[in-house]
Amino acid sequence: MLIVIAVAQDAHNGVISHSIIKGVEREKDPIIRGHTVRTVRLPLHAPPNTAVALIRKQISPSEKMDVLKLCSHGDYGQVFLAGQDDKDNALKFDSANLFAPLRDCFHPYRRMIHIHGCAVASETSVPPPAIQGTFTGDRNGVGLEFMTELAKWTRCTVQANVNVEWGQVYFTGDTVLAYPNGKFCRLKGSGPAQFK
Repeated sequence: MLIVIAVAQDAHNGVISHSIIKGVEREKDPIIRGHTVRTVRLPLHAPPNTAVALIRKQISPSEKMDVLKLCSHGDYGQVFLAGQDDKDNALKFDSANLFAPLRDCFHPYRRMIHIHGCAVASETSVPPPAIQGTFTGDRNGVGLEFMTELAKWTRCTVQANVNVEWGQVYFTGDTVLAYPNGKFCRLKGSGPAQFK
């Protein structure tokens, strides 16, 4: 299994960035342990299509990626791949289509995107010191709308947190799975969704 981890430069104040690159956090995630892992650092203030190009460089023409882990700051319906609160370059509903070129980089049957950023699946913003997001299952909720759009463009299942995430590359609280067909489900107190 090939897993690519894309890490924003300032992800979780640099702590996660350093520990992912060094492999400290990798072994805690059962979906990563024992598999081929490639890590890419994403530059500050770069648009999402720069992230796509860097991720594609990690995969040889004969390989297919099974899981893409995006590690960065986040908030409802936004992934700050270009730096904390860089809303101009955030991956969100309006820019999800920029990830379409990754569609052919994934394995035909094992295709997941894990978003490790605070409250990306939430329907409401989670400004500090708040730690709880909101998820009622509203299809027009900002988090779910973004996740469904990303799933549609990449044809991947997308998993993200409802609440604040504490700097891991594995899920610790409630998450939402959005599928390319528009369906979704909430997982309570979950770890990563696993392939069966």
